[in-house]
Amino acid sequence: MIEIIFLSSPDSEVLGNYKVFYDSLSIGRSQKNDLIIEDPKVLDFHIILTSSKNGLICEGAAESISFRANDQYFKGKKTFNKKDKIKIGNTIFEIVDFALEPASEKILSLKESYEKTLNAYPEQEKIIDEMENEISRLEELALNQPSDS
Repeated sequence: MIEIIFLSSPDSEVLGNYKVFYDSLSIGRSQKNDLIIEDPKVLDFHIILTSSKNGLICEGAAESISFRANDQYFKGKKTFNKKDKIKIGNTIFEIVDFALEPASEKILSLKESYEKTLNAYPEQEKIIDEMENEISRLEELALNQPSDS
């Protein structure tokens, strides 16, 4: 689990609290990141945050990428703790919390999240059911394909 709060950014959409229930989080401008920031000084793939038992590891997505934390510049990997502030480009966030998630807790968190989503948006259950049916149909078709040998 990683929880951070964005304090300032040219991308006002990113401001606020983010909590994810997995142990790694990529941040950058590219759509392929877990968290996308529209900050012209943030690279496509800027940093990766990873929970560890010793702290939250912040690592540049490439060796040459630097970031600023607690008024110092860093390259490579650096371990941080709660309340530490990290700056990438013109965006600043603070570490709120982090923890390694045991597999059973991850599954429970996903179930709880799924149930909350369905309670908030009950119409999505029908869409999910249709998707599950379509996947089952495709699996069945694939199993019934004649082999090329």
